[in-house]
Amino acid sequence: MDLPVYGSVEGYWDLRGNESQYLGAVSFLGKRVLEIGPASGHLSFFMEREGGEVVSVETGEDHPWEFFWDIPDRAPRELANKVASHREMMSRLRNSYWLAHGAFESHARVHYGSAYSIPPALGRFDISVIGCVLLHNKNPLQILENCARLTRDTVIVVEVFRETQLAQSPAMFQPTSNERLWHTWWSFSPVYFVDILRSMGFSEHRVTFHKQICQGVPTGLFTVVASRNPLSAVSHDEAQINVKLSSMIETLKIEAGALIKIPIGIVNRGEVPLSSSTQQPLLLSYHYKNESDETVVWDGLRTSLLRTLYPGDREDLLLTVRVPAEAGQYVLDITILKEHVTWYDDIIQGLPLRIKMIVTERDR
Repeated sequence: MDLPVYGSVEGYWDLRGNESQYLGAVSFLGKRVLEIGPASGHLSFFMEREGGEVVSVETGEDHPWEFFWDIPDRAPRELANKVASHREMMSRLRNSYWLAHGAFESHARVHYGSAYSIPPALGRFDISVIGCVLLHNKNPLQILENCARLTRDTVIVVEVFRETQLAQSPAMFQPTSNERLWHTWWSFSPVYFVDILRSMGFSEHRVTFHKQICQGVPTGLFTVVASRNPLSAVSHDEAQINVKLSSMIETLKIEAGALIKIPIGIVNRGEVPLSSSTQQPLLLSYHYKNESDETVVWDGLRTSLLRTLYPGDREDLLLTVRVPAEAGQYVLDITILKEHVTWYDDIIQGLPLRIKMIVTERDR
């Protein structure tokens, strides 16, 4: 942080200049903001400078830290010492918040308690912000539900992006041994929060991916902005989107009407990340042309990317395809689209990827 009078102070994260990106490019002007876990207050004071009225919820000194299951005979021997050390660190963190609060002459407020039980007396909020907090809590859904209950419009969730687990599960349980400190319970995928917040009434969503400096190293994060009202898109230049599709299959002979899976390789040759978890998702689909080169099926089934593809990334997946109902010879044109925006046929060199298909009568 850069503090008046005190100057620059080093910390675990360095978000300077990237606060808006971290928070999903949301406007805080005239908004009442609930923040879970302010730490030293860097984002609290940023949101306040952007015109927000900020109320933060921070753990109190008597908070029962969830570093392990509440099963005494399973707890590691060193757990008590580690909890004591963490309490001391949190005490210093709270002091740092109030030092910065005074340096910035801030009017932000803090409630010391638990995010598992946010008092209704704090009032209603326009925006809730939960930045890299849920991974450290045993019951993250309870925190999300408490924030949703008090939030009129928008919930912002930021988490570390561990893409290697996304094809396996939307949320992954992290502790693997009772000899380790369980300060990190979960890693999440963006779709985990999109689906859950949609069920809580936040039907509009936007997911962005970014890197921030953590202990001097660029670290991948994702930000989910979920709202009860339509959101403005954070768009990229369409010219920067470029992919290569490939398949080991050149010709197929298949029964009419079948539902099949075709192996496809996709490489991100462009300059921006490609994701199926955004408000305008990038998806794979297909068209069919008959022997006369007429399009007989335009709007094929959609297949989502398994994970976000960063520039240079490759992924192999199975494209879901419905075979035409009538026997004959067809060309299957495999392509990509940005839902409700555009198809990339003939926009990206090499698209569509074409597979010849011989469709036989259905065996009755």
